[in-house]
Parts: sequence; structure tokens; C-alpha cells
Amino acid sequence: MFLSLIRLFSVLIFRTFLWGLITANFGHNNLLGGAILSAIIPIGNYKKLKLRAIPDSIKSLILVQIQMIKETFELIFITKPKDVFTTETVNLNAQNGSDLATFVDVLVITATPMSLVTGKVNHEKWETHTLIQGGNNQ
Repeated sequence: MFLSLIRLFSVLIFRTFLWGLITANFGHNNLLGGAILSAIIPIGNYKKLKLRAIPDSIKSLILVQIQMIKETFELIFITKPKDVFTTETVNLNAQNGSDLATFVDVLVITATPMSLVTGKVNHEKWETHTLIQGGNNQ
């Protein structure tokens, strides 16, 4: 019972944190609205939430902002974009069955302007579409 309650609060806190990131506003009123919204949206089966995936997921969501800025500037300077399909390794927590880690893994890859998850190759690899500098730069 106690562990289930911790999982429920973890889901609500994580959703509220995502709300703050999406709105770029961590003010009291905005977080209160995000918490209410987090409680209203159907939660699903939070009892399967793997708590060890939460710290890694939060770290990934914070670091993705730096990657987004970096890729934005790279994208600005690409003069002849070329489409490339590559594979990315699935997060270890996602490989172990964490739905939260899977969601955050796809979100982190897709949030950056130069990459998009297009499918899952197997249990360990995502198929991604990326842009690179192509052709002759002269």
C-alpha cells in the first residue's frame, strides 16, 4: 500500500515537473495548475512504475535542453540537408520494461530539432531519422 502511494505521488510530481518544463514556468500558480491537470489526466497503471527509472528520466529531461540548443544552431548552419536513418540505443531502464523510461527516451530523441524516432528496430534499438550536412559545400 505504501509503495503504491509513493508510485502515485511520483507520477503526479513527474507530470507536474514536465508541465513546468513545457510551459517554462515554475511559478506557484502554474505548478498548482499543472498538479491539478496531472491529477485529472488518467494515470494508467502506475503500480508498474519502476522507481529507479525516475532519477535517470529527470536527468535526461534536463540535459535534453542543452542538446536542443546545440542542434538548433547546427540546423541553422546546414545548407544542404541530407536525410539519414540511423539507430539509437534504447535506454537501459526502457529495455527492462519501464514505460516511463520508454516515454522519456522517445521524448528526448524527438524533442531535439534534428532527430525523430520513426520506429523500433528491436528490443535494444530505436530507428531514428536525422539530418546531416550533405552534398558539396562549395
